[in-house]
Amino acid sequence: MPEPVPGPGGESERSLVGLFMMLASSAVVSLGDAPDPLTGQRRRDLENAADALDLLALLREKTEGHRSPEETQVLGELLYDLQLRYVNATKRSGPPPAPARP
Repeated sequence: MPEPVPGPGGESERSLVGLFMMLASSAVVSLGDAPDPLTGQRRRDLENAADALDLLALLREKTEGHRSPEETQVLGELLYDLQLRYVNATKRSGPPPAPARP
């Protein structure tokens, strides 16, 4: 496995905050609030946005007690902002799709 590349300040670019930001970026694109970096198009996919939010919430639960104060603050702020954006997006689009039943 390759070693992480040091970033500014000597920290590894592979960090918990980096993971939070990657998932948050995916959610913002899926909410249609930013263009897809590959296509340049804005699209709304509320199911993908909900998945990204669920993953962030899962990370919050599973990393409880193991995050730095900065990581905790970033995660809390991201979840708050994204949840508000999601609620606003569902109001504009109607109710989210029902989950598929196995």
